[in-house]
Amino acid sequence: MTVSAQETIDRNLPEFDFDRLELAGQMYFLASDYLAGRRTGSIGNDVAAEYIAAQLRGYGYAPINGADSSYFQTVPLSRVNPPLEASLRIGDSTYVLGEDIIVLRGPAAEATAQVVYANYGWVDEESGHNDYENLDVRGKIVVTRAGIPGDPGQQGIFKGIGQKAELAAAAGAVAVFEIYSLPYPWEGFRGYLGGERMSVSNGSEPASIPYGFVNFANASVHDLQDAPSGLPGQVMSSGMRVEDMGSRNVGGILRGSDPELADEYLLMTAHFDHVGVGAQGGRVLLRRG
Repeated sequence: MTVSAQETIDRNLPEFDFDRLELAGQMYFLASDYLAGRRTGSIGNDVAAEYIAAQLRGYGYAPINGADSSYFQTVPLSRVNPPLEASLRIGDSTYVLGEDIIVLRGPAAEATAQVVYANYGWVDEESGHNDYENLDVRGKIVVTRAGIPGDPGQQGIFKGIGQKAELAAAAGAVAVFEIYSLPYPWEGFRGYLGGERMSVSNGSEPASIPYGFVNFANASVHDLQDAPSGLPGQVMSSGMRVEDMGSRNVGGILRGSDPELADEYLLMTAHFDHVGVGAQGGRVLLRRG
């Protein structure tokens, strides 16, 4: 005899007892123009958080935050915007923010210096890899391959974003740029990372030198690689614009009645932030700024 899964479902369980009109009312409010798209960190997003907390309280959920008996968990976020101005000159070629370069990290800076090629610009004590070991980059602008040794793809790119500025600064460089080489158009990459983004504020110090990506022809790469002492250059950045902003998760605990399962949890999650309105466009990237 074959027993289908449908025959074992107890339709008296609470999840089969939704009130369609009640659920519709909740959705209409959260999707209303009054909340202005619920962009992360916005007033509309805060209103949505308060509304969801009130619903949890009404349904008998216990507060998730024991410290202040609230339904909220603080999420430390920063709003990160690119510099208003930035440029990079290598030899006779100049690359400009919004066209051929993007700046992702670093303070305001300006320097006229030699530009040197530093392979991946990577240091890994565990493997013994050190691209700066036999290279003097003190007071110079560093240009590197994209990504990290063994991983020039997307995962390596993001790992480099988090560490390459610190590695170059520790070696004495005044700025560092990676050569864009991912297999999809530069315009898409620039649009994704080169505009406003949101980043988790993890308490670490911001980058001490400008860091970003440059898009130029293979011939220019070879010219730089073939110049042991580097090429004359200049870098300028008006600095990243970073603004601390608050955001909150909302949660509650609904305890079961079975004492044998009292220490087990079933976690259910959903996001309630959205893309905002108009030109905000809704691009959210949780990376360190």
